Amino acid sequence: MEMLIIKRGSPEFNFMWNWIATHPLNKDLAEPMVALNEGETWQYMGSYRNNGKTLHSYRHRNHPSKGISINLTFAASDKINDEDIEQSYTMK
Repeated sequence: MEMLIIKRGSPEFNFMWNWIATHPLNKDLAEPMVALNEGETWQYMGSYRNNGKTLHSYRHRNHPSKGISINLTFAASDKINDEDIEQSYTMK
């Protein structure tokens, strides 16, 4: 398995935050990419590549629509490429 950090401002970075912003949990929020609640916001936890599939992971420790911790993992876009990756680490 490989851990990835997606480059800020890259097309994949924009895809990820757009995905979060349009998630149904965030539909009624003024700032869906932030979801500020008692000092907590969405946090990008990293991305993972395994067997050719890339997943992105986010968490929110106190989501305003639920008042609980939320973890979201979703597939990368079909257009992700090496230019989108800032760093990668092989996990053994």
